[in-house]
Amino acid sequence: MGYKKCEICNEYRFDTEKCGEIFNIFHEEFLGEEPKKIRAYDHEEAARKYGEYYDTSGDHELVDEEIIVTVKKYTTGISKKFKVSAEPEIHYSTTEIK
Repeated sequence: MGYKKCEICNEYRFDTEKCGEIFNIFHEEFLGEEPKKIRAYDHEEAARKYGEYYDTSGDHELVDEEIIVTVKKYTTGISKKFKVSAEPEIHYSTTEIK
């Protein structure tokens, strides 16, 4: 059993684990009419993963705003809407003073 990058979803996992299902993400303000395909285990995870994809521009726009996306499961056609936003994460550091 090995741990490697999946050729289908590009995530790291053990050989015995399977990829999530395909979800189509609709976000007209950014994508237009074409959906973004994301592999996830449920609608909510797909919406979160899209938020990470959307926010990779380096501006971290989702910290100050939210977007609304429609997530449609490819195999069943079931759609759900989500508000997606982000929260800043605080990191603490220490420096010894002599």
